[in-house]
Amino acid sequence: MAQRVIVGRHPDGAVGLFISRPGVNVGDVGSGDYNNLWFSTQFANVGTVLAKGTCGLNQDVWFGDPGYVPLIRFEEWTGSAAITYPNFGFPFSANGRFYRADWTRYQLGHLARNGFRIIKRDPATDSGAVSPTFRWLAYTIPAWG
Repeated sequence: MAQRVIVGRHPDGAVGLFISRPGVNVGDVGSGDYNNLWFSTQFANVGTVLAKGTCGLNQDVWFGDPGYVPLIRFEEWTGSAAITYPNFGFPFSANGRFYRADWTRYQLGHLARNGFRIIKRDPATDSGAVSPTFRWLAYTIPAWG
């Protein structure tokens, strides 16, 4: 039976979620192989894009209210290339804690169903004066209504 799902680091070095076609071992094909993967976070667009844009660190981002909390993808952006792995998450707050993207120094902060901000994951220990730009996409994939 084929191993069809990888969550985390793909053998080619990419990080994300990868699901292969039936009968295809997900680790035997490239992380961006459109012919052998049903889903890859390396594909240019995953799902339908609800809204997109760029923002700075700690900048409030707002878009039209879809009626649910949508999946957000973000990455550090130089203006011509991504400089970090894409991060996916739902911006929500539970018990006063923000959602954390697991492989980055940044996380999504909840503002509302149609708003978020990208904040430092641990400002107390990450006090560098970095003020990055982020590219973000909101997808029509809901966390809840």
